[in-house]
Amino acid sequence: MMVSVLEPPSPVVTVSEARAHLRIDHPDDDGLLETLIKAATGWLDGPAGWLGRCIGGQVLELRMARWPSRGSDMALPYLPVVQIVQIAHINTDGTEQVIDPALYRLTGNRLWFMPDFVAPLQSCQPLPVRIRYRAGYGAFDAQGAWVNDAPASIKAAILMLVGQWYANPEAVSTNASTDTMPFAVEALLQPYRVLS
Repeated sequence: MMVSVLEPPSPVVTVSEARAHLRIDHPDDDGLLETLIKAATGWLDGPAGWLGRCIGGQVLELRMARWPSRGSDMALPYLPVVQIVQIAHINTDGTEQVIDPALYRLTGNRLWFMPDFVAPLQSCQPLPVRIRYRAGYGAFDAQGAWVNDAPASIKAAILMLVGQWYANPEAVSTNASTDTMPFAVEALLQPYRVLS
């Protein structure tokens, strides 16, 4: 099983929110703030993130070696799962076949295959089964734009990291380990962390 990000996450914190948090009243450092926001979010978000979940709305692709059995379900990693984009597989002749959406259903972060789903023969290629899904906090608005609604404590933690890195722009060495998260940030995030 392998999960990759096909569509990068939508922003969770805006530059304006970072400016307000840092009490900055000029746009001179907006580029730096945007970079720090992306770095902080990337440290926490998605398959490579510390939280083990998706924060910003994004499209993931789960690739598997074989189909689950019909009438069964499977948990999709990196919740919250919002919608299935597409399920497909590589046929024995090397072409891709899309599975009819009537043959599966999403309930929470669980993907159910209906009793009449018959697993097609698949290629000998590695990981021929592909499940694309949207995950993250939020929903689409009437204009089709993603509106993030991440919990306030996650947004606060990202802003705290941005503030720390903005105030200390150079790498520093202290007695603390360099791979640990600041205590206040970890305390805010701990309830949302998914441990595997």
